[in-house]
Amino acid sequence: MTKEDLETRAGKAVLRIEKKVNDINNVLRDLGMKLCHVIKYKGDYYSMPDGLDYGS
Repeated sequence: MTKEDLETRAGKAVLRIEKKVNDINNVLRDLGMKLCHVIKYKGDYYSMPDGLDYGS
């Protein structure tokens, strides 16, 4: 194998790895945004009604 061939293959491998990392990053960001939405807007769904407290 020539030096250019190795450099070309290495460059392509790096680009493939970068694409996969970007895809994983996008999935994690989407999941994080969905979890924040659920926690923020649906958090009171399972909580106790107002005025009801464990201490009283």
